[in-house]
Amino acid sequence: MTAVLLAIGGGGRSDDQASESAAVTSSRPAVSAANTEPPDDGNGFTGWRITVFNPTGGVNAGIRPTVWVTCVVAP
Repeated sequence: MTAVLLAIGGGGRSDDQASESAAVTSSRPAVSAANTEPPDDGNGFTGWRITVFNPTGGVNAGIRPTVWVTCVVAP
């Protein structure tokens, strides 16, 4: 039997080496990894989406954002 996962949250960071040089401007659920639209009210999700902004004076190249979704085994 394969476990069914239920997403309960997520997040991200702007860069894994210079996180203070870029900024996460939004962080929200996504329907799935392939469909980054937000889920309709009352519907679940299996992905997460962030938007990263590179402010003036930030790192000029090589920004590597990290995104994660937190899941639990569905009851």
